[in-house]
Amino acid sequence: TEVSLNDEFAELYSSLLIGQILIESARIGNIDKGEKRLAISKKIKPALIYIRDNYSNPQLMSAKNIASTCGISVSHFRRLFKDDIGMSLPQYIAQTRLSHVAHLLQTTDKKIIQIASDVGFYEITYFNKLFHDTFGMSPREMRKRYQDTI
Repeated sequence: TEVSLNDEFAELYSSLLIGQILIESARIGNIDKGEKRLAISKKIKPALIYIRDNYSNPQLMSAKNIASTCGISVSHFRRLFKDDIGMSLPQYIAQTRLSHVAHLLQTTDKKIIQIASDVGFYEITYFNKLFHDTFGMSPREMRKRYQDTI
């Protein structure tokens, strides 16, 4: 759902969306600690841990590399991943990266282009479009809104 920045609920919506992504990231982050928060197959758990540990390196984020951590074929992995996680592998990797971008925008003074690069976005145009499509605002606007609330 697209939310206009003029909408009185836009800021609340954006905050909730960021919160949902961070919560999901935290849930995934605990997967190697034996917690049963996500109903995922045991075959996919190594992939989630691998993505969490390597999301910032695009060269490591190929379906072939990730599937090999699970010991299954790429086609079987893609099917299991989509069924268990509810989104495609590229969507999940992008969401993971965006979650970390949102966190870094709120907790560091790093330049936005450096944050994008640090999490694995090397095409700034693609990063800005994906960020805006996800959060309904630019990274700069998110940082400003967060700083205005402190």
